[in-house]
Amino acid sequence: MTKVIIIDDKTYTISNEERYSVEEELVFEIRQGRDYQFVIGMWNDILGLPVRKVWKIVGISSKS
Repeated sequence: MTKVIIIDDKTYTISNEERYSVEEELVFEIRQGRDYQFVIGMWNDILGLPVRKVWKIVGISSKS
């Protein structure tokens, strides 16, 4: 599945269908009670947080 999200005025196209490497930045869907938020980071930056899903960044564009 591919989806488009906006984080800090940048539009990210993300996918959960592609393989990813632990050396690249990823988008993590983090549980916040009943809600969730998206966080960008390296694989080991997010250790210990309640990760719901991991997404690979397949495209970035700045919001104009």
